[in-house]
Amino acid sequence: MDLARPADYVKNCFVLAPLFFAGDFWHAEKLEPAMVAFCVFCLLVSGCYAINDVLDAQADRRHPLKKGRPVASGRIGPGLALTAACLWIGIGIAISAAISLDFMMVGGAYLVLQLFYSLIFKHWPICDVLAISLGFILRVIAGGLAVQVYVSTWLIVCTGLLTIFLAIGKRRCEFTVLKIPTEHRKVFQFYSPGMMDMGLIIIGMHVLATYVAYLCFSETGPKGPPPGLLLTIPLVAVGLYRLFTIFRRNCRFRGIVEIIIQDTIIKILLAVWVCLFYTALYL
Repeated sequence: MDLARPADYVKNCFVLAPLFFAGDFWHAEKLEPAMVAFCVFCLLVSGCYAINDVLDAQADRRHPLKKGRPVASGRIGPGLALTAACLWIGIGIAISAAISLDFMMVGGAYLVLQLFYSLIFKHWPICDVLAISLGFILRVIAGGLAVQVYVSTWLIVCTGLLTIFLAIGKRRCEFTVLKIPTEHRKVFQFYSPGMMDMGLIIIGMHVLATYVAYLCFSETGPKGPPPGLLLTIPLVAVGLYRLFTIFRRNCRFRGIVEIIIQDTIIKILLAVWVCLFYTALYL
């Protein structure tokens, strides 16, 4: 199961975002295909992780955190890992074809993107974080196609900026944890702590500004955004600042998922945000 990295499936919640923000999350006729789409991306992501682990096995063995991965540690051979990857991806594509042709094409685009990321993009500065962000945008688009819900430009822009912020933060974390970062990622020769900190500040400000614009100008209500949604703005601001401080000073986590799961403040802010947003849209 470690090869599939089930802990990272939480990232696929972006597939459910269009349905949640459309206010139709509990409609059975739409929730069912949304959950199927979520499962499809879990399969596709697991396949991509397995392929990436095979490609990066040698480098992972020298990494203080990644050396325990199944392929790098020798617990699973490359052949078995690639067989599992083909099986997961094959099942995912087959199910996606049953959902719709458009959904399958987006899923295929996601696979191609991940392959190019593993082989090329992760070694190119800026392209590495943009590729990560595009992967999440494709999840959102696929989620909209699965349930036939319109995906607004606001949702795409907010998703893109937020995931760029998180991708830069992940790189900043790695730069802090690793003794010699360039030995583990070639792209680190193009980055510096100051450059990444500035990127976090600039993108973080754009995330907050775009989120506020989304609440004020998108169709969140017949007479403008419900007051409950406006109450989420301070939560987003505090959450971004909390993430910024973790990325810079307290980076003991392995990735974004671990931060969400283990950091108490982030968990509280996320839970309150979900409650307020849900109350404003559904009650």
